[in-house]
Amino acid sequence: MSLNRILAAALLCASLAACASDPKNPARTATNPAELYPLKAALTPDRVALALHPDGLSPAQVQALSAFADRWRQDGEDMIRLAAPRGGADVALAMRGQAEAMSLLVRHGVPAASIQLALYETADPKAPLLVSFTRYETKATACGQTWDALTNTEDNNVQSNYGCAVSANMAAQIAHPADIAHPRAEDASDAERREVVLGKYAQGKPTGAEPESTTSTLSMKSDH
Repeated sequence: MSLNRILAAALLCASLAACASDPKNPARTATNPAELYPLKAALTPDRVALALHPDGLSPAQVQALSAFADRWRQDGEDMIRLAAPRGGADVALAMRGQAEAMSLLVRHGVPAASIQLALYETADPKAPLLVSFTRYETKATACGQTWDALTNTEDNNVQSNYGCAVSANMAAQIAHPADIAHPRAEDASDAERREVVLGKYAQGKPTGAEPESTTSTLSMKSDH
């Protein structure tokens, strides 16, 4: 191979490497949408403020607190903080409200050990009961803020919005945003079921569960 051809090949490789690592356009190095617009999740507070009533929780407050408990069971990352006001509000009323709210949360599936009782200082006589926890929320990049010249294709690279809509749609559909931040803990294995399956396997028997019978018996009665 002549020296000119070697130099030409070297220049071509250098130019391709420069295009593949162009810092001015990160889309040049993207091979899939997740690289250019990765899914992200951030911790955000979920808080409900409940006004204190002498007659206890109102129907609307019961509904709000029940929905709050459902959100915690689905996405809660830490304990629920149940804080009653101290200083401006009626202390006895605040304590009754705190106890009633805790009882309602427990009835809706929140373990008592996952509820942290607290007090906060305030001079406001109408200060509410504050119930809160933190959960993960998806953070998607806003798409279409800027646009490339889509007719400029001589470099054969993807445009800068490549993959943004895909990531935004995935973020909107993810049921548990915490799955983006970290993997879920594995459930404990079913040791009893494992022993049953291994026992059947050793005996050469089918290891699958027996299907339930769907056959129904019809009884016919004739009149004489």
